[in-house]
Formats: sequence, structure tokens, C-alpha cells
Amino acid sequence: MKKSILTLIAVVAFSFSYAQEKEAKKLGYSEGSSFITGSFKFEDNQAGSDRPLNVTIAYNKFFMESVTYGISLGVNSNQMKANDYTLGVNLRKYYAAANQFSIFSQIASTLSIPAVKGGDDEFNMSVGPGFSYFVSENFVLETSLALLNFKTNNSVQSFTVNSDLTNVKLGVAYKF
Repeated sequence: MKKSILTLIAVVAFSFSYAQEKEAKKLGYSEGSSFITGSFKFEDNQAGSDRPLNVTIAYNKFFMESVTYGISLGVNSNQMKANDYTLGVNLRKYYAAANQFSIFSQIASTLSIPAVKGGDDEFNMSVGPGFSYFVSENFVLETSLALLNFKTNNSVQSFTVNSDLTNVKLGVAYKF
């Protein structure tokens, strides 16, 4: 009887440890994976009265072992004026993509189209790092930081280097 119980405990323990290993291997990205990301950025300008909110949804697909391409749609909402709509593309390079925690570098470009006629279209290109953390097999927490920004519209061009955390986007992703 004791041998049967010990054998049963050993089989259950082995099965449980094997299931844990198998589940741990599923965390992370692999070639052919795709995911949808939703992110937001809330910022305060120098005057303190204008608080823009940027909400973006993006679809990315791995076309190489650690490289993705993606498209995005977004809305810039502002208390002082009407919304701007954004359309963008991005390219990401993941470091340790198959792990639960990974770092990526991203280059992204967006075109902002104003909702109000007569407003200026704006083109923005940014480069920066990001981090992703798998909470479960399909659910990912993400953050990204645009360190270098180039922005142009009909009247103004600007190039900025962000040395602070004013250009951080927080988001979640669903891998399928």
C-alpha cells in the first residue's frame, strides 16, 4: 500500500513538474507569431492647461525570428481642439523574444490627420526602446519610449531628443 501511494505521488509530482516546464516554454514570441497591442500616452505640456491623450491600436507580425512589422491606428484627443486621427507603421527588433521578459528597439512613423478642415497634417518618426513582459501565455504588458523624434507639418519641422520620461507609452498586447 505504501509503495502504491509513493508511486502515485511520484507520478503526480512528475506530471506537475512537466506541465510547469511545458507552460513556461510557451511564454514569449516566436517566428510567425502575431499580436495586437493597445497603448496610451497621457501628457502635460509646458503651459499645464492642455492635456493630450493618445490612444493607439496596432497589429504586429513576426516575419523573422525576432523582427516584426506592424500597422497602427490611433486618436489624439485634446481638450482645446478636435481629435486628430493617426495611421502608422512600425518595425521592431526583439532581444530574447522567446523569453517571458524581452527588450525591443522600435522605429515608427505616423501620419496625423486633423478632424477639423484646414488643420495641418503632421508626419512623425520616432526611434526608441521598449519592454514586454508576458503575464500569461497570451497576455503581455508593454511599455515603449520614443527617444528620438522627428516631426514635420506644413509650417514647422522639429527634431527632439527625449532625455526624460515624457514620451512613455504604456500598453497591453494579446498574442495569438
